[in-house]
Amino acid sequence: MRRRAEGGREVTRLLGRNVPEEVFTRAASGEAEPGDFATIAEALGVKADPETIRAADLAAEQ
Repeated sequence: MRRRAEGGREVTRLLGRNVPEEVFTRAASGEAEPGDFATIAEALGVKADPETIRAADLAAEQ
């Protein structure tokens, strides 16, 4: 898990955005939770459509 956390910090540093590290690490490791996609999109300044967010949340619940 330590390696993933370090990777998450590096990616957010490279993006130059304030993506919550815990959220990004979960998503990068395939363990996203509902709401993570919307949080990442918002932090990156991307407007994701509601259907995409809903699909991502449903996938995270599985």
